[in-house]
Parts: sequence; C-alpha cells; structure tokens
Amino acid sequence: MRLTLKEIKDKITKMVPSDISFEVDLEAASIAIVTKDPARFQEDGLTGRISKEIKRRVEIRPDPSLLLSIEDATDAIRNIIPDAALVQNIWFDPAISEVVIECRDPGEGVGKRGANLKKLRDEIGWSVRIERAPPIASKTSRDINRFRLDNADERKQILRRFGTNIYRAKRPGQEWVRLTALGSYREVGRAMHLVTTNESRVLVDCGAKPGRESEWMPYFDAPEVLPPEKLDAVVITHAHIDHIGMLPVLFKYNYRGPVYCTPPTRDLMTMLQMDFIKVALAEGRTPPYALEDIQEMMKHVIDV
Repeated sequence: MRLTLKEIKDKITKMVPSDISFEVDLEAASIAIVTKDPARFQEDGLTGRISKEIKRRVEIRPDPSLLLSIEDATDAIRNIIPDAALVQNIWFDPAISEVVIECRDPGEGVGKRGANLKKLRDEIGWSVRIERAPPIASKTSRDINRFRLDNADERKQILRRFGTNIYRAKRPGQEWVRLTALGSYREVGRAMHLVTTNESRVLVDCGAKPGRESEWMPYFDAPEVLPPEKLDAVVITHAHIDHIGMLPVLFKYNYRGPVYCTPPTRDLMTMLQMDFIKVALAEGRTPPYALEDIQEMMKHVIDV
C-alpha cells in the first residue's frame, strides 16, 4: 500500500528517539531525513529499520548548519585523504548536501575500517561518498557536475516538487494499465512507449530515427502525450541515440517532470544529444532542439 507523505512522517516520528531533532524532506521518490545528529541514525540500524517500515529509500542528510563551505571542505578533504589514494576529482552537490570524492585507490581513501570516511563526515558535515575514479577523464561528466553545482538551489526545489507529486493521495477507483506504442514498433529507431495507469502517465525512452528529418521524431503529436507538461515521468533504459535522441524536445515544449536513468546513461546521452545538434548543423539541417533544452533536461535528471 502506498503511503502519503503525512503517513510517512508519522511513522518516522514514532521510530526516532524523541531527543533527536530532524525534519523530513523529499528528494523525488527518496525520503530525506535532515538532522543535526546524522550519526545517531546509524545506531542500532535505525535508518534501515525506517526504510523497511515505510518501504522507501531513506537518505540521512546533514542539517545545512553543519556544512563547511565548499572551499574549507575541499581543504579538509585534501588534508585527510592520504596521497596514496590519488584523489582525481571532488564533486559537491549542495542540492542533497553530498560530496563525491573520486580516487584511483578508493580503499586508501576510505581508510582502515572507514577511519578517513568517518573523520571526513565529522569534520566537514557533508555526506561523503568515495568512488573509484574512471580510467579516462570525462569532460562531459565534469561539465554535468559543475552544472549541478551552479543550479543546486533550483534542483533542490525540483526534487521536492517531484516528491510532492509522487506522494500525493492515492486516486480512488479500479487500477488499470495500458501500453501505447509511439515509436520503434515494426521499424528501427525513435523508441518511445507510453505506460498509462489510472494514476499516472510515464514515457519509456524518447529516441531519434536516423535518416529523413520527417521521420526523426517519435509520435509526439499523439493525443496521449499532449500536453507534455501533463506527463508524470520519463524513464530512460539506455543511452543509444534511438532511445534518447529526442528527449530534449520534450523540454523544448514545456515538459518539466523527472527523467530517471543511471549516471553512465546520463553522461553518455548528454554527449550524444550535443553531437546530434552538431551533426545536424554540419549537414545543413535544422536541429530539433538547442543546447538550452539539453541543459533544462539535465536539471530534471534523477540518478538511479
């Protein structure tokens, strides 16, 4: 049974000791518990028990008052993480109060029994993830992380708006589901499928078809997808051009809902969409979308 936000808050309040101060926020489908005592939620598996009770992913986020500035936090990371870890990149995401540290040797970065990780969290306040750095540096990945940093305040509001929509009261009536084919059926390219239920409309993929301009796009003019702003979500399965090539078109025409995909898919689809613009211009064609539409799309991507 799907819980409303009020029901989720009530269940969490009953489980958390009364001496711990916290607030419940939304990060799209995830439940964010914002607290000045993040370590307390690790005691006795409290976070896991809350997640099991409400059947939702739970993120423990530090209260903003605990966070060092990005400059001071960066200095602390450089001082605490040993040189042997070979830190390559440090990415801050203020929208979720998290910093990702990419190292050549993540084990050295985490430290024995997580000593470095714990010391970092205590000193800088931010949630910390230490990951293995990719073998080849990616300009696209760097640009996306910088873009997220620059648009953190807007993204925080966007995540909250998505969550509010997800945890709305359940619509009464009989449940049903329908699949509508809007591209790639009996053809190669422009994959797009619409899953409609009694409560929501979700697009799966939004691809391009190579060849004639008249056949580039899936069936955006189908009444089931109009107007685009009424769609609830888009799910991207993988970053082939026939599955992601026309996604920015939705944002060109005022779709402002979430796009769910993995981080590798996010990075690769962004690069391919920018290449699509370049190739169209080189061939003397009019691109179906602009860089601004890709940037708007990136604000709405939810990593899964």
